[in-house]
Amino acid sequence: MGIDRRDLLKLLPVAVGGTFAHSAQVPASAAQLRLEPAPQELWKPLQEVEVHGGEAGTFVVVDAAGNEYIRARASQPFRFRIGGALGTHTVTLLDSSGKPSASARFSVDCRTEIRDEGGEFQKLFTDLSWTLMAWNHDSPVNVVRYKDRIGQFFVIWLMDNTHTMKGMKYFWPDLKDAVDFFAETQREDGMIWENCYPATPEPNYFDWKFHRGNFVRRIEGGFRQLRRAPVESHVEQFFLEALYYTWKATGDDEWMKNKLDVAIRAVRYVLKDPYRWSEKYQLVHRGFTIDMWDYVSDDQQQFGGSVFVVEPGKSQFGVFFGDNTHLIVGCRQLAEMLERAGRAQESREFAKLADTLAERLDRLAWNGNFFTHWIPENADYHPDVGVDQSKQVSLSNAYSLNRDIGHEKCVAIIQTYQRIRREMPPSSPGE
Repeated sequence: MGIDRRDLLKLLPVAVGGTFAHSAQVPASAAQLRLEPAPQELWKPLQEVEVHGGEAGTFVVVDAAGNEYIRARASQPFRFRIGGALGTHTVTLLDSSGKPSASARFSVDCRTEIRDEGGEFQKLFTDLSWTLMAWNHDSPVNVVRYKDRIGQFFVIWLMDNTHTMKGMKYFWPDLKDAVDFFAETQREDGMIWENCYPATPEPNYFDWKFHRGNFVRRIEGGFRQLRRAPVESHVEQFFLEALYYTWKATGDDEWMKNKLDVAIRAVRYVLKDPYRWSEKYQLVHRGFTIDMWDYVSDDQQQFGGSVFVVEPGKSQFGVFFGDNTHLIVGCRQLAEMLERAGRAQESREFAKLADTLAERLDRLAWNGNFFTHWIPENADYHPDVGVDQSKQVSLSNAYSLNRDIGHEKCVAIIQTYQRIRREMPPSSPGE
């Protein structure tokens, strides 16, 4: 797991005392400390500051949230690295009696950037950030109105929004709205909706196709429509992922804690609903699709020719490994959040569930080199899609590298892709 903001701040000198009570008590007659490098409009986190103007006493540095993060004996010059919350910081010199005798204020801010010699990675970084910001040609965000609240989405689909958010969290200040929206609209049985589109109150295609199983619902007086492709078995996992990474990016424990019951209901829905759960294999199942995509093979389009629709007892279901590696890491993320929230017993429950699911999936789908794409529940069903499925390396093997599957499996999957690269003809667009 990569370093997060909490870990970063732990690397900085932190005072035992917590909040510095003297920060608001610096007298107007106190001397002004001089800061170097030369005065500037903004300072950056981790930048080193030199303080001149005090030879005896104690220096205390307080961040914009009022938290003391440096307390050290004065020296000339006195050096420290900036940490803590962004905004206006104060450095104060205390005399031998603990009273402020000199101070200075400075503003701290930052943005995500790369600066490298020659500018190669700086240009790549600019191109990547532009791709995130300009993908829909209008603006970086879409908006949804719900119960008189205007929410920002990068993409109106939960899956796409989550993937985009994992990049945008380094650039965009508002990340919580999509998680809030899908939490508030959660179906009564725990299901998470997949998207929400403008509509008119008259019945439309999705009312016709998705009514069986209650996979469509009107909100906002009928002018917006919640939808979920019945075949999709990964939506709850994307909710867990979005919640987890938004929490990591914002550090907002209280916001995260308020979403945990929604997350638990979502997992319990997956574990019991016949659209999602294989009683035979005790793993997540779905209809036969191309990796995680939302359309079934031609021979499975039994319900009005719709590529999105499956029905338990009538469609061919099987275990797609990607839904399961995603649920496994989602349960581990949920366990971490529950532990942070002080809900240790529930944390252990979902950590154990993750391990149990991983053991079942390994026995069923791991072939020693990669995960087999889809294992049918009906052993007599053999979809003819023009490839040997026992040798097919589908996309979610690459996704699973980031899903805590273990070092040895990651090495095996990477070596599999390297083998494919060696074996593909020169005209191949890539492995």
